[in-house]
Amino acid sequence: MSTDTTANDEGKNEFSKQWRQLRACTRCRRFKKKCSFENPSFKSCARCFKNGYECSFNEDPAMQPSRKKKRKIQIDDNTHSSIANQLLLTSENTLKLLPEKLNDLSEDSIQHLISNYESIMDKLKLKIKPDTSNEFPYIPYSKNLAKELIYRYNYLTLAEVKTRLDFFLNEILPYYPTIPLSRKLKNFDYMLEKFPLLLIACIFVTVLNDNNLGTTPILKDNLKLCNLLSYYLYSFIAHEVYVKCEQFNIQLIYVCLILSSWCLPPIKLGHFRNQLNSLTASNIALCMGLNELPKNCFEIHLDEESELRNNLRALLSVYCSCGSLELSVRRFKVVTWTQSHQIAMNRLLETSSNQLPTLEDRYICYFAELVFTGHEILDFVDQINLAVNRSRISLLNIKRALRKYEQRLSQILDQSGFTSTKQALVLQIQYFHLLVVIYDNLVSGVFNQSDEITPNYADEIPSSNERQFCLKMIIKLITLCESLVDQFVRLNNNIINIPSVLYYRPMHALILLVRLRLILKFQNFKDIEIDVESYFTKVSRVINDNLMKNSLVCSKMKVVLNKIEKWLILSQKYIKSDSVENNGPMNFDVVKIIFQNKDKEIENLDVPKSHNESPIKTNTTIESQDPSPVNSVDNPFTANNEFNGIISLEQIFQGIDSDILHYLNPLESNFDLSTDFNRFS
Repeated sequence: MSTDTTANDEGKNEFSKQWRQLRACTRCRRFKKKCSFENPSFKSCARCFKNGYECSFNEDPAMQPSRKKKRKIQIDDNTHSSIANQLLLTSENTLKLLPEKLNDLSEDSIQHLISNYESIMDKLKLKIKPDTSNEFPYIPYSKNLAKELIYRYNYLTLAEVKTRLDFFLNEILPYYPTIPLSRKLKNFDYMLEKFPLLLIACIFVTVLNDNNLGTTPILKDNLKLCNLLSYYLYSFIAHEVYVKCEQFNIQLIYVCLILSSWCLPPIKLGHFRNQLNSLTASNIALCMGLNELPKNCFEIHLDEESELRNNLRALLSVYCSCGSLELSVRRFKVVTWTQSHQIAMNRLLETSSNQLPTLEDRYICYFAELVFTGHEILDFVDQINLAVNRSRISLLNIKRALRKYEQRLSQILDQSGFTSTKQALVLQIQYFHLLVVIYDNLVSGVFNQSDEITPNYADEIPSSNERQFCLKMIIKLITLCESLVDQFVRLNNNIINIPSVLYYRPMHALILLVRLRLILKFQNFKDIEIDVESYFTKVSRVINDNLMKNSLVCSKMKVVLNKIEKWLILSQKYIKSDSVENNGPMNFDVVKIIFQNKDKEIENLDVPKSHNESPIKTNTTIESQDPSPVNSVDNPFTANNEFNGIISLEQIFQGIDSDILHYLNPLESNFDLSTDFNRFS
C-alpha cells in the first residue's frame, strides 16, 4: 500500500467520524445504532446501504407512508358494467397475444389456462342463463355430464352409478337386447370418460321402477331422480342433434333408442318426444350413412370392436325400433328393408369365433327379420282390403297365404335359438302382437270391397263363406289376444323393467277382446263366449303389484286399465235390441265400424255413459276423467249400470275406437306423472 493511499483512507475515516458526530440518519436514530459513512461520496450509511436504502435525515425510508382513510364509494350498475367491459377487453387482447406465446408455455400451464377460462365461461353462462325458473343448475354442453352430476353437484354417487349401470346391463338389457353394446362400451370407466350421455341414459332406465338401488334421499326418490336425469338427457340430446349437428356417432343413436324403448309416458297431450327418439335415431343413422355399405364389406373381417360390425349393429337396431313402431302405428313408415339390411343380417350371423356372433347380434338379426316379415304380411293384407274385384283373391288363397306367413314367423323364432331363454319371452310377445295386428287388420277390412261403403253394401257381401271365414278369423284373433296376455304375465313374473312399449300390448289385447265380444253379441253368436274378465284380472294384478313397487310406468297403465274396465262392464251388459238372423249377412253398421277401426291409435280413453247421462264423448283428456277404480281387482264386475240396448253398437264403437284404440300408440298420452303416480301409490 502506498503512502498516498494510506493518507486518503485516514482522511476518509476522519471525515466519517466528524460526520457521525454531527448527525445520524433517521433510520439509525430509530434503531439507536451507529451511523457511519465509509466514503464521503456515499449517499447512504453503511447500514442503509447494506439493506438497499438511501439515507434520509428527515424520514425513515423503511417506514411505509401513512395512508389516508378512503371514503367508501358507491358503485352503481353502470360502474359494474364498465368494469365488466374492461375485463372483456383485457381478455380479448390477451387472446390475441396468446398464439405468439403458446410455444413458450408448458403443457401444464396451457391446461391451467384452459381450466381458468372454462371456469370464467361457466360463471358467465350462469349469469346470462335465460331460464331462471328451472330448479336444476345449468351444465355447459362442453362438460362431461356424468362427472358434473357426480362430482360437482353430488346428485349421484360414483358407487351408485356403477351399481345402476351393472343392473341395466345384467338385469334389464338382456331381456330386450336391441341395443347391441360392444364389450368396450359396457366398460364403466370407458363409458364415463368417452360417452357420458350414454351412461346417463342407461342409468335412467333403472329409475322407471323402484329397484331398491338408491342410497341417498334423492336417489331413493325415483320420481325426482327421473325428472333430473330426463331434464339433462333431453337438453344434451337437443344440443348434439340440433345445435352442434356434427360428428354424429353410434353411441348417440343408442341413447335415442334406449329412451324410445324404456320411455316415460309424456305429461302433456300431443307430446311426441318418444316417437321422435326413434325418428331421431333413424335420421342420425342416415346422416352417418350407415345404410351405405362399403363395396368390400364381404372382405372385411368383423371382430368384436370393428367399425363395420358396430355400424351393421346400429343399422339393424334402428330398423327394429322404427319398424316395430310402424307395426302399431302405420303412419310412422320411416324405415324400409333394403339389401343393406339383408347384408347386415347375413354378416352379423357369421360364426368367426366362439364369442361371435354375440347374443345381441343374433337377437337384433332375428328380431329385424320378424319385423320385416310382419311388414310383408301387412302389405298382403292391404292388398286384400283394397281389392276391387274380390273374385281375383279367393278365400282359399288368403287362407293358404296366411298359413304360409305364420309358418315363416314360427320358423324365425325356432332359428333364433331363443326358445327357452329370458330373451324368448319378449320375442314371443312381439310374435303374438304381430299376429294380433295382422288378424285385426284382416278382420277390419275383409268385408270392405271398395273405398265407398254404401247402405246397400250388406246385400253385396257373399253369403255364408266369407261370413264363416270372418268368424274363424275372429276366433283366431281371440286366441292370439289370450296368448299375448298370458305371455305378458309370465314375462312380468321375471322382471318389471321391460320396455315401456310392451305394457301396451296387453292393453291392446283387452280392448280387442271387448270389441270382439260386442261384435259377436251383435251377430247373435251365442255359442262363442269370450272370458274377457279373467284376462282383465290377470293384467290388473300385474299392474297393481308393480304399482306397489313404485313403478312409474304402471302408474300410467293403471289409468288406462281403470277406464278399460268401464268399457268391459258395458260389453257385459250389452244386449242387441233388434235380432239378426244367425246365417244372415253382416249388418252394414258393423261392417263400417270394423273398417273404421283399422290403423288407429289409443290416445284418450273416455268412459261410457248410460241413457240417463250425457252421450258418449270422444277425444276427452285423461285428466278430466276419474281414474279411480270402479271396483276391486278381486271382484271388478259387479257394477249396477245397465246398458241393455240403450246405446247403439255404432255409438259404442265410436267411443272405443276414438278413445281406447289410440292407446295403440304407446307414445302419445295426456298424463301428469307426478299427480297420477301419487294418486295410485
